[in-house]
Parts: sequence; structure tokens; C-alpha cells
Amino acid sequence: MESQNPQSQMLIQSAVVLYDGQQIPIGLDIAQDDELLVKALVPYFPEVTNASITRAVKGAVLEIALSKRAGHKGNTVTNFFSALSELSESINPIVLLYREWQEREATGNFSLDQKIEMIPRLEATLTEGTALKDEVDAIFAAVALCKPIPALQAPMGF
Repeated sequence: MESQNPQSQMLIQSAVVLYDGQQIPIGLDIAQDDELLVKALVPYFPEVTNASITRAVKGAVLEIALSKRAGHKGNTVTNFFSALSELSESINPIVLLYREWQEREATGNFSLDQKIEMIPRLEATLTEGTALKDEVDAIFAAVALCKPIPALQAPMGF
């Protein structure tokens, strides 16, 4: 908080936050601490996390002006698709081996000896594929545990 002389602090009877054309009354104990002020307002105005805070005493009222700072608005979707496009495409190795097996059987050129020779490869592929499936299952389980939160605004078109 900006330094004020003790006399002006004694005369302050109320506090008001000036933000986005609104005047929001707030308790003096919260108004005098930046951290408490931001914590009190964030549930209603998440963008105040990065706002600049200035205080001025006008009469018996402490006015706290919050100014938005430029951020990365709208950048997350672009970053998401950019990151997604950089990922390598892959198919579970079990699926690839299954397709190969089916193709060889369909041509009739797949003897019992060839199938027996494939057992070590089949076991290794099964281990690798199961690990990949377990990883995907863990991701889905983690997402399922995420609690839904209400949007701050309705999406366009709703």
C-alpha cells in the first residue's frame, strides 16, 4: 500500500474498489493488503490476478483502482494445437501385430512354424502395448477425477 500519513488513515471510514467501470465496496482490512484484496476478488474477476493496484484517499473513502494488464488472452488454443501437431503419430503395437497376423493368415502363407517363431515378438509387443494402454487408462482416470468448475462466461452461441 502507498504510504499515507497517520491522520489520513484515521479519517478513512470505508473502502471501494474501482474496477471495469464498477464500484465495489470492500472491508478496510482487506482493502489495505494487496494479497488479501486479490484473493477476495479473484473468484468474481479472475483477471485481477495480474492487475496493477493503486490507492488514493478521497475524503473518508479509500479508493482502490485496479487496472488490467495485458496477458496471453486466447493464446492457449493456439499453443494446444501447436503442441498437438508436434506429437508423433503412433498406433498401439498390439494392433499393428494383429493386422500383420491377420494379413498373413488371409494369404494362407502362415505356417505353424512361422507362428511359433513369432512368440517372442508377440510377448514383447504385448508387454509394450499393455504399458501404453495402462498409460492411457491412467490419463483418463486422472481426467475423470477432475472436478468440474463453472465457466465465468457462457460460450458464444449459448
